[in-house]
This record gives sequence, structure tokens and C-alpha cells, in this order.
Amino acid sequence: MEENNLIGITGATGSIGSYASNFPETISIYSRLESSLLSIADELKEKKVHSLIHLAGLSDPKECEKNPDYCYFINVDCTRKFYEAANIAGVKRFLFVSSGHVYDLNQPCPYDIKSPVNPTSVYGKSKLDAERILLNNKIDTQVSIARVFSTLNQHSIGNHLYGKLHQRAVSKDFSPIHGLNKIRDLLPASDVMEFLIKLIKSKSFVEKVNICSGKGRTIADLVYEVFSKYGLQDRVSEIMNIEDNSPSKIIGVPSNFL
Repeated sequence: MEENNLIGITGATGSIGSYASNFPETISIYSRLESSLLSIADELKEKKVHSLIHLAGLSDPKECEKNPDYCYFINVDCTRKFYEAANIAGVKRFLFVSSGHVYDLNQPCPYDIKSPVNPTSVYGKSKLDAERILLNNKIDTQVSIARVFSTLNQHSIGNHLYGKLHQRAVSKDFSPIHGLNKIRDLLPASDVMEFLIKLIKSKSFVEKVNICSGKGRTIADLVYEVFSKYGLQDRVSEIMNIEDNSPSKIIGVPSNFL
């Protein structure tokens, strides 16, 4: 990738995108997901964007289940529109941020980039459909898919676990939590952003990668960590577990793309 070329960021106010400001080569793209194709292309042209990291989307799995049509509109239709706008604007690279939810979570983990895909959630299906559209309809703008597993950002909103745990600790909420014994692959959102920047600037710009820690942690361990920050570690035992039908373990294999 040429030096001193701008990297556009959609979803720059989100859990991961909020860390883009740590990188001087990035610039926020303010076109809304509902914006027209040509208006998005115009903004990309005006800002002389060389590469685009598409983070904007609906990432709350519960919200996706409640509103599947809206989920598909945002995560599939709007992703295609931003890709087409990038091509019109002469953007060289388009990095789509997908999810570890695309894998067949009934298969044993860890999941590497060649593991079978067979999502069961609306969220996972929408991400996989967007991946396939981008990879099957390649135009001049190069495409790469980054499958991001669980992220940690205490300021995240909605049903994102880490942010909700901080909210619980602040309000001293010791009510039961679903899946305390579940194991997840957790990576700080700031680290995810750093990996995305490295990927889009890499020489190879490979077609698909996993971005994850490669390690598993129980939700109970995360609860203890968060509540301890507020001096509430002695009361964590009051939080009861609620069993659910989510996968017992989701761990990825990090891709080496440097």
C-alpha cells in the first residue's frame, strides 16, 4: 500500500471504530447507511479515501433476532452499497468487518479460517450473506473479510456483554446472568482496530482472516474482573447463573497476515 493514503472508517463511533482516532492515517466517513450510493461515493472522493474499513452495521445479536429484515438491510444491502460506492470513488481496498458467528458453532473449536461455516443466528447469517456477495461480485476495489470474535469495550452500548457488565457494577446489580460458564474468545476493541489497520495496509491483503485472541475465558471470570474494578469482588458470588442454549465454547485461531 502506498504511503500517506487515507483510510476511511465507517461506524467510527462504534465499539471498535471509536479507536480509529488513535491512527492519524484514518478519516471518519459520515455518510449514513441509508445514504444514497452516489452521495457516499461523493464523500469518499472528496476525502480522497484510498482504502475503506466498513465497520458500520447492526452488531447486537438480540436486536437482529427481533428485527431480521432490518438486520439484513443494514448488514447486507448497505454493505453492498458501500462497496459499490467505494468502487465508483476509486477506492483501492475495502475491508469488511464480519464475525466469528459465521462459523458452524456446533463443530468443535477452535475455529480457523477454513473451518465450516453454518451460522444459526440472524446476525451470523447476515454477515455470511454479506461476505458471499462481496467475494462473488468482485469489481475493481479489492476485498478482504475480517472475522472478528468477541470484543471488550466498557463504553459499548446495547446488549454488548462487557459494557453491560460495567453498567451492572456501577448500579450494583447482582441479578442472575445467562451463561456464566460459557467460554468466549475476547479481545480488546482497541487491539481489534490495530489489527484492522495492519491488515488494510498489508502487502498481501488476504481474502479472509480471523481477528481474535485464540484464548478462551469464562463469562464468570469476566464478571469477576469487571466487578473487582468497582471494589465489588466479594459480592460476585451473589450473581447466579442462568443456563441458556448458546454454544458452550467459541474460540478462534488468529490469522497471521503480516
